[in-house]
Amino acid sequence: MADNRIELAKLQMEEFKALEDFEQIATPVQWNIHLMLKSK
Repeated sequence: MADNRIELAKLQMEEFKALEDFEQIATPVQWNIHLMLKSK
């Protein structure tokens, strides 16, 4: 059970890092598409 939580936390950290990277390099058009898809 604890192992699952640790794995989930690691995956969430990786996902957050990927989002931060995306925010740094995304163009305004890419960012708008991201926001549209996220809202669905």
